[in-house]
Amino acid sequence: MNPCPTDSAILVAFDEWRKALLAYRALPDAEEDRVEDEHGYTEEEKTLWDKIHGAEKLIVESPAKTPAGVSAKLLIALVHIDGYRETETTVISDDINAVLALDESLDGNGRIILAAIRSLQGMEAQL
Repeated sequence: MNPCPTDSAILVAFDEWRKALLAYRALPDAEEDRVEDEHGYTEEEKTLWDKIHGAEKLIVESPAKTPAGVSAKLLIALVHIDGYRETETTVISDDINAVLALDESLDGNGRIILAAIRSLQGMEAQL
């Protein structure tokens, strides 16, 4: 048994997910000479979405062993259940205090996720 479990794969994937979303959002708006595939994505957009979905798949399929790994899973869940750009922007900013300050703008599901993240932070502080 590993005495010091890590979630390095989850945390690296979470960082890749965050960076790919930031890069996607930084792409210019529709250009006149835009070449799209059958789904309406350019090659660059498709590449970024493949990174985003690949990172999410790894995060979902990997069992978390630490509070940080569980928090990464919960942050992605928060983005998916909330659906508001402000929430996504805050999560990908990599500022956990800003995320936790979203409390009042979220519905009950989002608040439960934030409460779980706070609990995990408390657990991590005791490790």
